[in-house]
Parts: sequence; C-alpha cells; structure tokens
Amino acid sequence: MGNFKGNFLLSAPMAWLKVALLLSLVACAAARPRVVVVGAGISGLIAARELLRQGVDVTVLEANDRVGGRLWRTKVGSGANSAYIDLGAQWVGPTQLRFLALIDEFKVEKFPTWQDIAKGAKTLQWTDGALKDPTDAEQKDFLDVQGKIQELTKTIDTNAPWTHPDASALDAITVAEWAAANADTEFGLYWTLNNARSRCEPKTASFLHYLWHRTISSEGGEPQKWLIDGAAGQFPELLAAQLPRSAVRLEEPVHKIVMGKGAKPITVYTSKRKVKADAVVVAVPPYQAGRIQYDPALPASRRQLLMHTPLHNALKVMVSYPTPWWREKNLTGSAYIMGLSALQTLVVDASNPRPGSPGVLASFIAGEAAVRWNDAGKDARRAAVLADLAKVYGPEATANVVSYDEGDWPGEQWAGGAVFYMPPGTWTQFGKALRPAQWGGRLVWAGTEVAEKWAGYVEGAIVAGEKAATDAASAANGGA
Repeated sequence: MGNFKGNFLLSAPMAWLKVALLLSLVACAAARPRVVVVGAGISGLIAARELLRQGVDVTVLEANDRVGGRLWRTKVGSGANSAYIDLGAQWVGPTQLRFLALIDEFKVEKFPTWQDIAKGAKTLQWTDGALKDPTDAEQKDFLDVQGKIQELTKTIDTNAPWTHPDASALDAITVAEWAAANADTEFGLYWTLNNARSRCEPKTASFLHYLWHRTISSEGGEPQKWLIDGAAGQFPELLAAQLPRSAVRLEEPVHKIVMGKGAKPITVYTSKRKVKADAVVVAVPPYQAGRIQYDPALPASRRQLLMHTPLHNALKVMVSYPTPWWREKNLTGSAYIMGLSALQTLVVDASNPRPGSPGVLASFIAGEAAVRWNDAGKDARRAAVLADLAKVYGPEATANVVSYDEGDWPGEQWAGGAVFYMPPGTWTQFGKALRPAQWGGRLVWAGTEVAEKWAGYVEGAIVAGEKAATDAASAANGGA
C-alpha cells in the first residue's frame, strides 16, 4: 500500500503535467494562423512552402488532378533512350535568380541549348515556299521595327504603365495595328507579329501591354539560355513533396470565397468541402480567378480587370525521334517558317544532351493558327505539323517519330490558355487593380501575372509566390 501510495503521488503530478502539455499543444495548434492557397501551380506551391516556413498552417486547393499548372512534363522513349520533356514552360535564363536558386536547391542540372553549342551550324529560314534567307532590305526592315520597339520599352514604368505620357494612345491600338504602320516589308511585318505571338495575340492585344511585357520580361535577359535536366515540370512535384501530404487537395475547384465579419475567418468553398482561413492566396491566372464568387464582391475595377485579361491561345508541340538526326546535317535544329500552313513559325532543338536521349523538336501553334486548328483534333494537327517539318527539314522529319506530344493549353479546362494579356483600354482603365490585395489585405493575389519582374515566366511565378506568402502571413497574424 505504501509503495502504491508513493508511486501514485509521484505519478499524479507527471500525469497532470502531460495533460497540461497536451492541452498547451492543442491550444498552440488552434492559435496558429491559417492560410488557404488556391491553385497548386509553381506560384501557389512556392507560397505554401514559404507560409509553412513562417509558422502558418496551409491548405492548397487545386482544381486539376495534378500539381503544376502550366508546368507539366511527360516522359518519352524508354529505358536508357528516354527523357522527360516539358509541355509547358521549359527554359531558364541567367537573370532569373529565384528560378536558378530553386534549381540549385534541388541539385538539378541545366544545360545550354544546342543552338548555343553548335557553332557554325545552320539555322533554317523558310520564306515564300523555299529555304532562303531574307534580303538585306527585309532584314533591315525587321531590325528597324525591333529597334523602335526597344526604344519605347525604355519609357515604360512596369509598375504603372498607365502613367506613360502617351498611355492612352498606346493602349488604344493593337500590336498588329502598330506593326502595320511601322513595317515597310511583308517580311518585317510577319516577323514582328510572330515575335509578339510568344507573349500575346497581336490582333487583340494592346500595344501598351506588349511594351509592358517586353520591358518586364526582356529578351535581353536571355530567358531561353538553358534547358533543365529532367524538365522544368519536375519542380511542382518536388515542392509538393515538401508539404504535408494532407495539405494539397487535388480535384477541388474553389467556387466561392466568403469574408467573415469582423475577426471571423474567411470561408473557402470547394466542390467537396469548406475550409476556414485567416487569409487566402489566389494563385491562378486572372481569367480563372474571375470564375470564383467573392462575398463581399470585389471592387468594380478588379472585377472588370478579371473580365479583360484573356489567356493567349497557344499550344506547345514536341516531336521526339530516336536521335537528334538534324545535328548530323550540321543544323542547329532551329527553323523560322514563313508561308507554309502557318501552323508553326518557330522550331527549336529541345533535346537533352545525355547520351542515348531522344532528339526533340519543340514548336508552337499560336494566335490565328491556333484558332484555325484548336478544334481539328490532335491527329489532324500531328499530320499537319509533320508535313511542315518534312518540307523544311527533309523526309527524316516524318520517319521514326517516337512520340508526338502537345501542351494544349487552350484545351485545358483549368488553364484556358498560355500567357495572359490585356486588350486595348484595359491597362489605362483597370491596370491599377492587378496587384493590390483586397479585404484589408486578407485576400492576396499570386501567380506569374502579378510579378514585378519576369511576369509570364517561371521566375515571375516564384517571385510572386514568395511575396504573396509574406503578405498573407502578415495578414493572417493580424498585421495587415
């Protein structure tokens, strides 16, 4: 009895201490700020990871059945003769410091493009039904137009393009209208518009928007300097693996976000559940953000902005072969195409240099060509693409095709297109609403579109995600 009493008296305080400790842990967990991230693209995943590092509980809600958004990879070939290819973004440049840091963090290798390596190799130019170089006058016209654009970009404030002295005039015309008034040759006009198609649709995009995008994401920063071993599409997978398994919920499109009154939490509604949060990061393109119902309603300027920011109609095409056979013909793999079916106007070598890796040609179907071919179906596009490649590269382009793959971004329900752009009048009327948070700072925007540098690129998505995490953590902790 004495031993029992002694053991009981000794163990009772310990038991109560354990209970008190458990209650304390529960209270701490309950007191931790909570943030919901809408969208598991690279920007949303970066935001989620940074929020966790700042002591915030995070739930990521993704409409698709995979993470990554417009970063998406697939494997072609088999065994030692296989490689991952990107159906979305794939390059990185020397001034994209946050993306380079992510590559280094995960110890992933990068490699230069073949066009940079193959000194003396030929880049093909198909013009008016034949392989021929442009005339000196045509080349000069194109370069003169590009020089005018470059001079104009020096006058653009990327944080407030609507403040430009000629903002109203620049925002009142399309890229195509400006180009038609400034190019003197068909060649100069064609390639000016084609250059623009990597960023927007020239016939419907504001010229002010094009200047803004050329300034905020300059080609002078060599954004296509390197490719990535294992493809850029691996990074969303790697980032998601760093989050708690229960934190990322796929196939749960968010359809409503309701602001709590006073200090009450925000409620985020999906097709399967509702999630409480102290702040929300919306990390999807403006077009997709506009499909969500907000209560209370967003300001009119923000609602109008969401209705006036379409995504560029562009598909990415990857054709894989057993080897990069064009290199044996002393070709860079790059080709500039004018005057065929206009399915694709630019082709580049996207092959991994590892021995045994397949040869890969990447190209794009964008703008008017995409409109014509969107509904034709993948088989019809494949036949047309290969026919064009055969005319430019020779019969090898249709022989021994290992795989034909597409990033059909206009056909992706939860993407809807590639890069966002603004039609005429949007920047000057609603541009101020692009970045500012709503609901006293508790509703924060992320995604590459709101980045202050390299908007439209992976770098921009990372930068925007990091900033959104800092802002949302502050708001969730009552600091906004």
